[in-house]
Amino acid sequence: SPGGQIVERSAKSVELTPEVRACFGIEASHLAPAELMRRLLTAKVDLLWFGGIGTYIKESGETNAEAGDKANDALRVDGRDLRATVVGEG
Repeated sequence: SPGGQIVERSAKSVELTPEVRACFGIEASHLAPAELMRRLLTAKVDLLWFGGIGTYIKESGETNAEAGDKANDALRVDGRDLRATVVGEG
């Protein structure tokens, strides 16, 4: 897609393209990778699709440790914060 990027999680900061900023309503020109992923996870979208690797969403009363996927602790969000119409995984 126009403005799309592939970003290393180890990057200190991601320079956002004008297309990404407009599509997701982000005013900042740079974000840390984990913050960008949190913003994408909680974006108002029709479909949020997961390929089955990683735990990016947890129940609000659950801890990151209970989710059991330490690699994604920095970006995991509570299910109540999702604004997607449908979430799919598989």
